[in-house]
Amino acid sequence: MLVVNDMEAPSVGAVIGGRYRLEEELGGGAMGCVFRGSVIAGGEDVAIKVIAPELVGRGDLVERLEREALLVHGVDHPAIRRVHEYGTTDDGVPFLVSELLEGQSLDERLSREPALTGADMLRLTIDVLGGLEVVHAAGVVHRDM
Repeated sequence: MLVVNDMEAPSVGAVIGGRYRLEEELGGGAMGCVFRGSVIAGGEDVAIKVIAPELVGRGDLVERLEREALLVHGVDHPAIRRVHEYGTTDDGVPFLVSELLEGQSLDERLSREPALTGADMLRLTIDVLGGLEVVHAAGVVHRDM
């Protein structure tokens, strides 16, 4: 367990927001970690993004996560994950709960099949652009594109 500025970094097994249990760390990035979680009442699997405690003082990152939650919350498109909740842990660490998407990354697909057919490339491009069109209309600019 990592404690920074009197804030505890959530880890596997922790319950956050009184409703979600962190089941497995899926990965990390510049802002923190993403966990596979479950809804305690019902067992539904969800994805939970948690800002690293050492970054909570960076208002711009906290604001970005909150803005992501607010802007994407009402978006409905197959290429966009649904956001369920935004909140903070008892220690004040911001988190975002969203739909858990299963599947493979494009990188994983290309490692298995180095060449995509033209039809596959077109379908993937249309799917990505469709999702971008919907979030751009909602005022969101995706930073990872």
